Amino acid sequence: MSGEKVKFAIKAPRGEDGHRYLSIRVEEDIIEELEAIKEKTGQSRNKIINTILKHALKNYEIIGD
Repeated sequence: MSGEKVKFAIKAPRGEDGHRYLSIRVEEDIIEELEAIKEKTGQSRNKIINTILKHALKNYEIIGD
């Protein structure tokens, strides 16, 4: 071995990395569309869902009373 050190970054404690877990029920057709995007792009389902949610939160409108 060359004597190089193995380096590890300090990981933020769970819940302190700006992310939280969320459990939801999703319609089957939505899951199928997410899987199709995942297959085409190679991105994780989590990344795809977060991207879509961020877009939706910037582009929604509340109507009615």
